Amino acid sequence: MYDDHVKPGLDQNDGTCPAFCGAPRAIGLAMGRRFKQALTVGTREYVEGLERAGLASLARAREMRDPWLERVPDRYRLEMQGTAEGAGVAYEDLIDALIASVYPTTHCSTVLIADGNVWWLGHNNDWYDFGSHQWMGAMLREVEGRIPLLTIGYLGDTAAVAGANAEHLWLHMSGFPTSDEPDEPQALPYIFVIRDALETCTSLDDVEAMLAGGVRDGGMAIYAVDGKTGEAALFECGYQTHTRRASRPDATLISNTRDLDDRVRAGEGHTIIGSNGTHKIDRLHKLVVNGGAAIDMRLRAALADPVVEDHGQEFVGSSTVYSIVACPQLRQLWLAHGAAPAPSRGRWSEITWPWP
Repeated sequence: MYDDHVKPGLDQNDGTCPAFCGAPRAIGLAMGRRFKQALTVGTREYVEGLERAGLASLARAREMRDPWLERVPDRYRLEMQGTAEGAGVAYEDLIDALIASVYPTTHCSTVLIADGNVWWLGHNNDWYDFGSHQWMGAMLREVEGRIPLLTIGYLGDTAAVAGANAEHLWLHMSGFPTSDEPDEPQALPYIFVIRDALETCTSLDDVEAMLAGGVRDGGMAIYAVDGKTGEAALFECGYQTHTRRASRPDATLISNTRDLDDRVRAGEGHTIIGSNGTHKIDRLHKLVVNGGAAIDMRLRAALADPVVEDHGQEFVGSSTVYSIVACPQLRQLWLAHGAAPAPSRGRWSEITWPWP
């Protein structure tokens, strides 16, 4: 057992990646105390903004709470109970705010590109902002009996949609439309799929086995790179189905999710997933594939392009709340955060890869 649940020596100097370890509830307590302002003032302002825009309803979230919690694994409920206690908020209020905030959807942009035989990812997390960009960052967690993981998102959040683990496996997800339906009442809330995978999987095959053996309550596109082997893949997931697309070093995947349409650029080997954001896809293709600068700088510049980043041009109150450039094979990770849109106005911080 750990005596101190905020692990010494792992917090990075600029505070961009605080570290927590121990049992789930103890980790939650430490996170709640550390991120109290984000979990009280920040969450309240965010949910109020969603309600004003007609994008969420706390009343509806309260109705969903009990059946939703029944589908959440015990270890995550324990962590959220600790987080609520540490932040000094009611557990029920924390859950209602989480439910209200995760089911509105927008578009996110992702690039998966090889530089030689080395895979790089660029990702804009486009979401309804309402001040939430202030509370985005990276967190390192070492949960007893689980693979250590680093996640990126709202500070203090138990759920995760992007991150890496000590096995050098990178996973992040974007929303993906699906026409199938879950046939069992215990479908895992989709916001916990990435964290569950990072805590239990050591390879892309492990991820596929987990997806094949489970049911989710939403569709998602999961972008995966194994930094140990150099393998990369896209998993297109329905509620209970999935398709694995293996990526080749001579092909670049560029996506703007929320559409099932596929196009292949004839003779170029670039698979384009999605069509309702084709203006963003085409712009990303031009900037990333045809650019002349180093790949990491090309990705950062492309994510910050005014056509690519979200500054409320498509959805009321939406923005790019954080951006990621990552290379699991080289153990490199950059995060843009602190302002919106994040890639052009925020601070790009290098997050030290925590594992050798």
